[in-house]
Amino acid sequence: MIAVERPPWTPISVGEAVCPDWLVYHTDMTGDWELFRLGELPSGVNADPNLSRGFGERVFDVMPSTSPDRAWVAFTSNRDGNWEIYISAVEEDAIRRITYNTTAVDTDPMWSPTGERIVYESNRDGNWELYVFDLETGVETRLTDHEANDVNAFWSYDGRKIVFQSDRDGFWQIYELDLDTLETRLLSDGLGDDHGPQYTRDGRTIVFQSYRDGDNSTLYMMDADGGNVRRISDPEGNAVNPALSPDDRLIAYNSNLDGDDDIYIYDIETGMTRLLTNNDIPDYAPTWWCDAPVVVFTSDITEDPNLFDAPALPIDDDPILVERDAGQLTFASASDRYPQNTPPEESASRQESFPSPVKNK
Repeated sequence: MIAVERPPWTPISVGEAVCPDWLVYHTDMTGDWELFRLGELPSGVNADPNLSRGFGERVFDVMPSTSPDRAWVAFTSNRDGNWEIYISAVEEDAIRRITYNTTAVDTDPMWSPTGERIVYESNRDGNWELYVFDLETGVETRLTDHEANDVNAFWSYDGRKIVFQSDRDGFWQIYELDLDTLETRLLSDGLGDDHGPQYTRDGRTIVFQSYRDGDNSTLYMMDADGGNVRRISDPEGNAVNPALSPDDRLIAYNSNLDGDDDIYIYDIETGMTRLLTNNDIPDYAPTWWCDAPVVVFTSDITEDPNLFDAPALPIDDDPILVERDAGQLTFASASDRYPQNTPPEESASRQESFPSPVKNK
């Protein structure tokens, strides 16, 4: 790996968290994959909805994560010949590059809930490690240093810890990193490959995908100390892309339990699961509007993939017909998919539907 000299950094200050009326999504309407904003800005600014602006043949901008004040979006792009981390201002024509390498892959950014840092993973040293970039100082710090691979980091909502997956035990397990001490501890129970952990907002619970039941990804929850592991999706279906609702009550995900991908809603308090969409067309990649129990998702029910939304509750209600009951949000003659509002990062685009950086997820 050859590092590129980093230019002087101008500090970025991020404000308090807000709940926006817009979301980020992936689209190929420009001819390459871009990140667009869907919805009006509260400031009334007439800003360009194309947030990533990475024009060029075979340029891909993926894996968005919004800053708490929603003034910036971090993402992964190959616009400079290899995969790097960038940030884009939502209301201005300003894109700044975070990482500088010539051959390494830097990918999968997530903005800290407190706003001042971005965590991501890099293979610049021959294996995958976690790094963090300080937006005030411009200093990049390596967080993990192990001969194995550490990937898919997710912040605790107080900004003090990071949960991630590592294959340092010979298979993928969930670990927690204390940012004050840089000490790690194993949370997984060793019963199978565990992937893609996420904290609940209160920090008491971690949601993750596991392959302990066979070839399918099954969703599980565990307490923050690794105890009280419980299954929340049917292992007969491949359940992926879990998204926690803003109030920590519900988990949306997509599963092919009935033969094609549909959106499911799991109620953490009652243990009930609702099949939200039910058709022979794939519905997938859910996220939440931050101010209501309403799910935004991608559906192939139209000629091109488009974004739709629908209320998640009542939990005991019947499935909806997407074409009749859901609200259609995008209408362009393009592939519009993989939205992100809440949680603050989007993970479906790292599931290999894009030519995103290769790694064992």
